[in-house]
Amino acid sequence: MKQYGLADQMEYSGNLHPIKILQTTDASACFVDSTKFRQLLLQRITLKVKIPFKPIKQPINVKFRTISQICLFGVTITRHSRIFVFPKLQIDRSWRKISGQTNFQLCEIMALTRDELIRFSKNDERVLQLADWLESVGGNLNSIEFASEDASFRRYFRVGNNSSSFVAMDAPADLEEFETFIRIAEKFKQVGLNVPEILAADHENGFALMTDFGNTTYLEQLSRANADSLYEDAIDSLVLLQKATHTDVGFLPPYNCELIVSEMELFREWYLKCHLQNAVSPAISDVLDHTFEFLRAKAAEQPRVWVHRDYHSRNLMVVQNNNPGILDFQDAVYGPVSYDLVSLLRDCYVVWDQETVDQWVRLYLNKARQAGLEFDFDHGQFIEWFDWIGIQRHIKVAGIFSRLNYRDKKSKFLEDIPTVMDYIESVSKKYPELRELHELVSKLTKTN
Repeated sequence: MKQYGLADQMEYSGNLHPIKILQTTDASACFVDSTKFRQLLLQRITLKVKIPFKPIKQPINVKFRTISQICLFGVTITRHSRIFVFPKLQIDRSWRKISGQTNFQLCEIMALTRDELIRFSKNDERVLQLADWLESVGGNLNSIEFASEDASFRRYFRVGNNSSSFVAMDAPADLEEFETFIRIAEKFKQVGLNVPEILAADHENGFALMTDFGNTTYLEQLSRANADSLYEDAIDSLVLLQKATHTDVGFLPPYNCELIVSEMELFREWYLKCHLQNAVSPAISDVLDHTFEFLRAKAAEQPRVWVHRDYHSRNLMVVQNNNPGILDFQDAVYGPVSYDLVSLLRDCYVVWDQETVDQWVRLYLNKARQAGLEFDFDHGQFIEWFDWIGIQRHIKVAGIFSRLNYRDKKSKFLEDIPTVMDYIESVSKKYPELRELHELVSKLTKTN
């Protein structure tokens, strides 16, 4: 058996313990230490169950009989009777051996059956189906790795070959509006917005292959030094979106009163009752009823345009050409003119001072008028609409973030609720019509 030298200990991201890495120049042999690898893998892919790993006791020859392969959460999986797991290791296109690097690092190798993988990892049957479909559409794609998921049931995977990278979307047809996503993507692309191009789609199963905008979101890139430039790009794209409304006014569903109120009701049901364990007294219900009706009426006053509906720093990608790349547009509606701007400038994930926000609002209004958008309102009226629809959005978001935690087990969104509540508290303070809401939110934020 080959002798291995211990490399320096490596720290993995997050709160993971250091794990020793083994070095070798022989692609046919490996060493197994199952305990630390099981702990590492469980934390990295956030599985909620203990997987009965079967350690490989002896060095093995790694051979692959199929041309489909999945790199899921940094773990490579082959698609046949036995599944070998290689942390952060690339396999060459011949599928005969580990790629011909003369010196590489192996962590440990474990084996799972296909059935074990499906049983113990969420939706892995769909991942294997996705691999089959990608193989059928061609393109010489030889790797797939998990890219991201959002506040829905969609998942995204980065797929590629030696020269190109693409994104594959898994959107189960019974849980997601797959056809709507494709239809809006094609329309937005036609009017000049930089959304992913749909290269191939499986409408029955809810798979799509798209162009890749890379990994850099606005949220990751924004700083005081580049914010003006990045936000001007985003405002230019927003004006383009709104100007395109006249090309097909009826293309998007209306953001009607019933939908606006039903979204705000999430605050009562999920934030107050579920998250805060608040019984919601008749007095609190009266405050909410009055607030919801006021905000509904004020939303109805605004001119209507195409609305992305989640136009913020996590859905805008920094790209070299035609910045930004725009994602997560499938819930677009025909709605209030100030909605997307407040999503952008009073973002749930990044906060700017009021003077800076006011500067960008003026920039938007100037660009909208220069683009020929004829709106019959003055600056003061727009600011009120901007504030009020922002409160409506943040009331909704507090409910959605709570629901994502308690219903969908996505706890990461809870950490952004304080920012959302701060927005509601600070903006409602400006308006006598929202005094009762301000008092309610102030009390909630002080006692929780």
